[in-house]
Amino acid sequence: MEMPAVVQFLSAPGPLLALVFFFFLWTSATLLRLLWVSMAALLLRDCDLATKLLTERKTYWKNRVAWITGASSGIGLSLCRLLAARRCFVILSSRKKEDLISARDDAIDYSQRHGVKRSPEDFLLLPFDMKKPETFFGVVDEGRQWKGRIDFLFSNAGVACRGMMLPSSIDNEILQVNLLSQMEFVKLIVARMIQQQYGHIIFTNSMSARTTLGGRTAYSTAKGGLLNFSYGLSRELRGMGSPVRVTTVLPGYIRTSLCDRELYADGTVPKGVHVAKDIRTGLSSDRTAELMLRGSSRGLSEIWIGKNPDLFYMYAMYYVPDIANLVVDYGASSYARNIEEEIRQRRYVARRARGNGTGGPPPVDEPGAGFKKRKASEDVVHSAPFSSPLSFPPERHQRDGDASPASVPYEMATHAGERRSRGDSLPPAKDGKATAESKSRANSRVLPDAYGPIETVANAISDAVSQLGRFGSMGSDTA
Repeated sequence: MEMPAVVQFLSAPGPLLALVFFFFLWTSATLLRLLWVSMAALLLRDCDLATKLLTERKTYWKNRVAWITGASSGIGLSLCRLLAARRCFVILSSRKKEDLISARDDAIDYSQRHGVKRSPEDFLLLPFDMKKPETFFGVVDEGRQWKGRIDFLFSNAGVACRGMMLPSSIDNEILQVNLLSQMEFVKLIVARMIQQQYGHIIFTNSMSARTTLGGRTAYSTAKGGLLNFSYGLSRELRGMGSPVRVTTVLPGYIRTSLCDRELYADGTVPKGVHVAKDIRTGLSSDRTAELMLRGSSRGLSEIWIGKNPDLFYMYAMYYVPDIANLVVDYGASSYARNIEEEIRQRRYVARRARGNGTGGPPPVDEPGAGFKKRKASEDVVHSAPFSSPLSFPPERHQRDGDASPASVPYEMATHAGERRSRGDSLPPAKDGKATAESKSRANSRVLPDAYGPIETVANAISDAVSQLGRFGSMGSDTA
C-alpha cells in the first residue's frame, strides 16, 4: 500500500528537521519579543523609546502661533502653560469663555514664575462648540486673522463614555465630536497651512485607538478612526509635496480634573474602585504635555505616553498582538462586570441622595459588596444626564476636551433602571411603540455575579501586569 505524500515527505530527515528548526525559530522570536516588551515597559516607564531618547527643541515654538482646542483644563491647560513659557502666541478654545479667561491668567502666572513675561495680548480666546461644525469656518478665519497665520494646531477636544450596548444617540455624539467634527475642523486649518507653506497638526488621541476594551466600543471606534485619519492626512500632504506635519499622541490614563469628573460625576459621585485606581496612578497632565512637546518638536509621527500597565499593553499589542489580544479577551467579562458595578453604585447613590436629601423614597437596594463607605457630604449627586441603565454619561474626557453630554434626563434613566430591576416594562413612546432608546435598554443584560475559570485566569494575569506596572513605576521621573 502506497504511503500518503505527506507521510513520505515527513519521513525524510530533511523536511522534519526543517519543521523543527522553524518551530524553534518562531518560539525564540516570540520569547524575544516578549522580553523586549517587558524590558521596554520597565525601563521607559512613561513614554516610547524615541520620545525618551530625544530632547525638546524649545526654539521650535518660539514666536509661533499655536491653537489649542480643549484648552480650559487638563492636557490643554498644561499645553497652554508650557507654550506660553516658550514665548509662543496661543489661541485658546473651549465651550465657555470664562474658562478660557481663567486658563489664560493661569498661563501668564506660570510664565512669570519661570522668568518669562507674557501679557493678555499674547493670547486669543475663541470659544466654540465641537458639536456645531457650521461655526468652524468663521472661527478659523478669525483665528488666522489674529496674527496672519496658524503654525500649530493641538486638536485636544472630545468626549468619553463607558457602557455596555450604548444607545445609538450616544454613539452618534461620540463619533461626531471625536472624529467627524475634528476631521472637518482640521481640514480647514490644514488648508490655511498649505497656503502659508508651514504647519504642524498634533492630535491628542488615546491608547484606546490600539487597545480596544469592551464598554468603550464607540470611543475606541472614534479614536481608531482618528488615528487612521491622521496617517492618511499625513500621506496625502506628503504626496502633495506639502511641508505640513502630522503627529498623533496616544496617552494612557492621565490625572486631570476632567478625569476626576469622569471618576466622580461632576466631582461628587463615587464610581468603581478599579477605574479609580487606574486614574489615580496615571501620569500627570503637565508631564504628558511636556512629552507631547518633546516628541512633536522632533517630528515624530506617533507618540505613546502613559505609565504601566498601559505602556506594557501598547508594546504587547504592537510586538505580540495575538498574546495581548488573548489576555484582553480573557479579561472582557471581568471588565464588563466592573463597568456594571460602577453604574449600579452610581444609581444607588443617586437614589440615596433623593431619599435623604429631598424627602423622597428610601433606596430600594443596597450597594454591592466591597463598596467603600463615604461621608454624607460626598453622596450629593449632581450627575450629568445619561440615557442607558448600563452606560455612563458622555463626560468630557480626561485627555481630550470639551463637549457637553447628551441631553437625556438623568431621572428617566435612573427610574428606568429601577423598573428594569423589578421586571417592569420600559415606558413606551407616545404612539405606543417602544423608542430605539427603550429597545437598547431592554436589550441590555445584567451580568452574573459569579466568576468563572476564564475570568479567574484573566484576573490573575491582570494582577501580574499590575504588579509589573508598580515595579516599573518605581523611581520614575514622572511628576
